[in-house]
Amino acid sequence: MSGLHALISAGLLLLAGAVLSASQIAVFLALNGLGAGVWAFDKVQAQAQRARVPEWTLHLLAGFAGPGVGLARHLCRHKTQKSAFGVSVTLGLGVTAGLLLRA
Repeated sequence: MSGLHALISAGLLLLAGAVLSASQIAVFLALNGLGAGVWAFDKVQAQAQRARVPEWTLHLLAGFAGPGVGLARHLCRHKTQKSAFGVSVTLGLGVTAGLLLRA
């Protein structure tokens, strides 16, 4: 499922470029970059056995930054075995798709 999330995420990022204004694209990329960065940071923290990002934060970011988190989840191979995170990312991608299609 992680690979599918990554593919959908890439498609949504391309769609955003086609339907959003320049300022909206900047906000969209910043939010998704933040989401991806936090997920990647949590992966590094997990590997080093240091303090982690709370799971509720990761779920929240998945909801608001679905494409960025979907790509980070796949590329970092982080939280791919936990089905709850798959649901969060799927919902985030759905919300993003819905918003972009209405733009």
